[in-house]
Amino acid sequence: MAKDLQESTKSGNSNKFIIAIISFFMLPIITVSILYFTNESFKYTANDFLGFLPGRIGGYFENQPTKEEKEELKNQIAKHYISLNEDRIVDKLLLIKGEDVKLYNDLLVHLNKLNPKKMNEVKDELRKREIKGDILYQIIEEIDLERTAKIDSLVKYYSSLSLMEALTEINSSFEKNEISSEELASVFERLPIDTGSRLLTLMDTSLSDRIRYLLPSSYRRTIDKQINDNYLREKEFIRLAKIYEEKAVDEIIKDIGNAEKYKIRDLAIIYSNMTYKKSGEILSTVKDQEFLFNLYNEIDRYDELNNLNENRSIGLAKSVQTIKDYNAKVLELAEVYQKMPRQDLAKIVEQMIRSNDVVILQEVGNERIIFTQQQLIVDVLNQFRSNIITEIMGHLDTRRTTELSKKLVE
Repeated sequence: MAKDLQESTKSGNSNKFIIAIISFFMLPIITVSILYFTNESFKYTANDFLGFLPGRIGGYFENQPTKEEKEELKNQIAKHYISLNEDRIVDKLLLIKGEDVKLYNDLLVHLNKLNPKKMNEVKDELRKREIKGDILYQIIEEIDLERTAKIDSLVKYYSSLSLMEALTEINSSFEKNEISSEELASVFERLPIDTGSRLLTLMDTSLSDRIRYLLPSSYRRTIDKQINDNYLREKEFIRLAKIYEEKAVDEIIKDIGNAEKYKIRDLAIIYSNMTYKKSGEILSTVKDQEFLFNLYNEIDRYDELNNLNENRSIGLAKSVQTIKDYNAKVLELAEVYQKMPRQDLAKIVEQMIRSNDVVILQEVGNERIIFTQQQLIVDVLNQFRSNIITEIMGHLDTRRTTELSKKLVE
């Protein structure tokens, strides 16, 4: 019995010794293994050290990528990803996150260094994807969809209206709190740039400034440039109107007697800044009724947009008719006078060339269209062949002949 107890004691001591020996060797191995797989700096140092071992083991550790090589690979991946659109970046990052969270976080750092602005949008989208199952997010998403549908509907509606109609609708909706300034900013961001810029110019300054403030800075610069371009364009056509005012009708009819060189909208600016008489002289020679109809409509819009309240299209139509009546009178008298004896006609010419009596007077707006007897006889004689004029001058004294010659070439 004592012998068995002694044997048992020896066996127990041996086991303890073996366990102690194993623990002595295994504990460092386990510790090193844990450090190797959890501490990257230790891992790279260990790879460098173990790479000197002989055989396949050394070769394995020697072939492991260094820290610098791994960082370079991550940087290459980041450069490729940052060239993609935001949605694709999000998709790829989420796939990586499912496999390797640490690599995911490292790539976020690299991507953020390459393009912080773009990555702000990517991070927002990543967060949205992560909380997509949340009921609050679903409610917000529904609100966004409803808001987008409302904005799209308003853009379509305003685009179908004239500028003044759209302006009236916008002002009315805003005053009734049916649309917010934020929603209006979204509407203007989607409207054609020309329409949006002109509406902002026409509306109340306080509302216009509020909308512009809420626009993205890049788009605000674009629309401000368009507003300035519109102003300079109008100024240029007002300048052209003054030039055309001084030219003969046959010189300018090809330029402003049709819509080939200038748009109807631009022609409306030109005719709105010329005298009624000059405009009437030009348009009285135009046969294209559709062109005239479109021009008058555009002039009405120009008047309305600029609060002119002139009814200029009506005035223009009136001046055109006055010029046509006068031209008809010229042709009628030319036909009659050509049949008269030259001596009798010379007496009429001498009498009319000295007279400033008014033949036709028409008030249009704040202007007066006047034709005198002197102008009438000159225009009548300009219908004659040169030999008939020479015969008439043969019956006039030298002073009258000289005076008439000058007027015929003016």
